[in-house]
Order: sequence, then structure tokens, then C-alpha cells
Amino acid sequence: MNIRGQHYVWRHYLEAWAKGKSFHCLRDGKIFPVQPKNIAKERDFYRLKEMTPEDVFIIEKLAIESSPEHLQASHRELLDNFHTIAKLGTLADLELQKNAHFKKQVNTAINNAEELLHGSI
Repeated sequence: MNIRGQHYVWRHYLEAWAKGKSFHCLRDGKIFPVQPKNIAKERDFYRLKEMTPEDVFIIEKLAIESSPEHLQASHRELLDNFHTIAKLGTLADLELQKNAHFKKQVNTAINNAEELLHGSI
């Protein structure tokens, strides 16, 4: 199942700031109540996109090489996993048009991988 409404601010963090079970928001000059589950989210926010070689190079130089040495291998593994999942989506589109079930499974992995990672943390 695709997780479509993905929070870019952790829902449980938002709940700590709610009064009762809701917030009050101001939009277009009107104040209205809203629950934490319905704010600070976007459709497919964490959907993985295929990275260019330049993207990988920049992540390697700016994030991985500057991290503590004992963490670099796990950072590279995580980068490789995200890169591989996104590439699978491209392969599924190009090579497996006839296998709708496989294509759906790959699409779900692309859509949910990062959301599930953040949720587990």
C-alpha cells in the first residue's frame, strides 16, 4: 500500500504542540481547527527520485566524507539502497510493462522507503 500523505514534520512531534487534539490555523484571513494528522504533510513527499551521478558525487563529498569515519560505510550503504530502489522504478517502467503486479510493488517501494525509514527512527 502506498503511503501517500507523508509528513515533513513528524506527526507525533506536532501532537505535542496541539491544544487538546487540534491546532488552530490561519489561512486566507480565517482561523480554523485542524488535527495534527492533517497538517505539515505532502502527497508523496518522500518518493525517491533517480539520482544523477552528480547527485551521488555531491552527497558523497558534502555529507558522507565529512561524517565520522565509523559511520561512512553505513551512509554509503543507505545512499546505495536509495539509488538502487529508484533505478528499479526506471527499469520497471522500461522493461516490465506487462507485469503490473511487479511494477506496483516497485512503485510502492519507491514511494514508501524513506517514509518507513524515518518512521522506524
